[in-house]
Amino acid sequence: MGDYATGRLVFGVEASAWTATVFVDNLFDTDPNTFAYRDPFRLSDAQAVTPLRPRTIGVTARREPQ
Repeated sequence: MGDYATGRLVFGVEASAWTATVFVDNLFDTDPNTFAYRDPFRLSDAQAVTPLRPRTIGVTARREPQ
């Protein structure tokens, strides 16, 4: 599995009735195996792996009811 670093960056703006944010998950776009184990029902050298989610960029907007 090895060592790896990841990060999340969030920038937000808030007003009286609404909030908007821009975010980046997995800021460095690392590609590690976050969990691995041997499967007893597969060939002896086969491993199951769980990769980290790739870099994700998004926007959220929320408006509070008045």
